[in-house]
Amino acid sequence: MRSGLFAKVLTLLLLLSLLAGCAPEQAQANQPLTLTFMAGYKPQASLPFVGVYVAQEKGYFKDENLDVTIEHSPGQGQHLQLVASGKVQVTTQDAAVMLMRRADPGLPLVSFALIGQRGQQAFAALTKTGLKTPKDWEGHTVGYKGTPPPDLMALISASGADKGKIQLVNVGFDPRLLTEGKVDVYPAYKSNEPYQIEGWGYDLTLWDAADYGVPTLGLAYVTREDTLANQPEAL
Repeated sequence: MRSGLFAKVLTLLLLLSLLAGCAPEQAQANQPLTLTFMAGYKPQASLPFVGVYVAQEKGYFKDENLDVTIEHSPGQGQHLQLVASGKVQVTTQDAAVMLMRRADPGLPLVSFALIGQRGQQAFAALTKTGLKTPKDWEGHTVGYKGTPPPDLMALISASGADKGKIQLVNVGFDPRLLTEGKVDVYPAYKSNEPYQIEGWGYDLTLWDAADYGVPTLGLAYVTREDTLANQPEAL
């Protein structure tokens, strides 16, 4: 009887030790995965960011055991560098620009979702300037945000314009540069900037690369290759 009791006690102790060993692992497994999402430059107020804000507000991230911090890019393309360095886990970027950045300088980044089937930018000029087609851009200043996008180059080519006669400048994210005459053609986010400029009382002429037969892509969610490989369920 004593030997039977001893065996039962030994078995109980063994089970308790196993449970104790599993407890930290179980607690660790229940810890939310921490991610930082970096949206684009805040003043651009691009609609694709809305989904992330809604998911945060409605608790969708929490339901998936994710602790997500939302930050905004300081501009000038730094969001991609922050993801590449691992300081930020997810950001957004024009899919066409992503293809270019993958090739040069070869950042270890990958797109894992696409928002929209057309590019998010159009190119705007004040109607009073008399510019009718992209070929009329010759002799004028045409802006881009951060990096000259492939659709801008393709649009210039498709219209028969001479790129050498167009002054390309980085104008950032302030549409007042167009209304103040500091740039003749401004790269406008179609979701909000044309309405903002028209709300100031200006008539606009808009050019969309897709209307000239240029295939365009929407905004992509971007992460590091190793983040997608190691944490696919989080993305």
